[in-house]
This record gives sequence, C-alpha cells and structure tokens, in this order.
Amino acid sequence: MAVRTARRAPMKGDWMIVDYPELNAIVIIEDESEDPSMTGGAGHPGTPAYLMRYVIGIGVNASGAFDMQGEIWLNDDPSSMSIVGVNGCRLPSTFYGFDLAGYLQQHGVNIEYV
Repeated sequence: MAVRTARRAPMKGDWMIVDYPELNAIVIIEDESEDPSMTGGAGHPGTPAYLMRYVIGIGVNASGAFDMQGEIWLNDDPSSMSIVGVNGCRLPSTFYGFDLAGYLQQHGVNIEYV
C-alpha cells in the first residue's frame, strides 16, 4: 500500500492530474469558493471547492485520450488528485500515450522545454 505525504491545498494556476475511476484528466485550477450556490453545492463554509478546467483526459468507455473542454467544481482529494505543475515542477510529456507537450503548444499554452 502506497503512503501519500501531505500536500498543500490547490491554488489558482496549479496544474493537476485528477485520477478517478470515471475520469482521468489534467486540469488547471481556475478559481476557489466556499459558496454552495456558486459551486453547485460542492463548496460550503470551511470546505472550499475548486473550479477545474479540463485540458485533456479520458473518461469511462473511452479508448484513449481525447480533448476535454469544460469545467467542473470539485473538492480537493489528495488521494486522487496530484499537483504536478507549480513552482518549477513539470507536467508529464505524455498522458495515456498522448503527446501532452505538443497538444499544449497547439492550444497556445506557453511551455518551456528543459
């Protein structure tokens, strides 16, 4: 059994990998709110929800990675969400076999190769 270490809460601008049985995606954190009327009930006082913009991912019944444009409010779940692009950390070069770096460049995301 893998042991996960504690991490900070997501912040606006973070790139994250969401790893759920029904959804695997790379997302960008767009906003944070504790207002249930704004977050569709996901956030409430003392428990923020995060507005996540899908960049690319796979869903249930999908045979491979596909372009996922959209947003969703979710609560932080450190056991299924990893912050991967912040403070000099790098995103993976591929995601489920899909060339992530090429995809991001095609969609105007400013990335640098090290």
